[in-house]
Amino acid sequence: MDNYPKYISEQQQELFESYLMEEMSVQEQQSFEANLIDNLDLQKAFNEFKALFETVEEVGLRKKLENFHNTVEEKTPVRSLNPLKNRFNYPVAASIVILISIGGFWWINRPSSNERLFNEYYKQDPGLPTVMGNNDNYDWL
Repeated sequence: MDNYPKYISEQQQELFESYLMEEMSVQEQQSFEANLIDNLDLQKAFNEFKALFETVEEVGLRKKLENFHNTVEEKTPVRSLNPLKNRFNYPVAASIVILISIGGFWWINRPSSNERLFNEYYKQDPGLPTVMGNNDNYDWL
């Protein structure tokens, strides 16, 4: 395998993996990061390994998620719709809607406090007293 120049050695893979999984001590991380900055070949190999590592993790997560979905679908009970059970819900819902709409209509159209105060204390003016008699026929001709 040493014949392939682009091949990442097993020691480098273990080093990269321990860095990506944060298993190194602080001193080891600092020395590794300093080597990455100084050595462009190491940096290129690390970037390739990091891309492969993230891809492998993503594929593993997708498989776990797919297995989880399959187990959830298996455990979810299927309920049959009972038409007699739902038949009584519609009239109840309709009566609630009607009561709410009547209450809303009453609330919107109720008189304001000023109108109520006016209606409570208002008395119609009787007008001027006239001494003409009890006759409603005012024919002056």
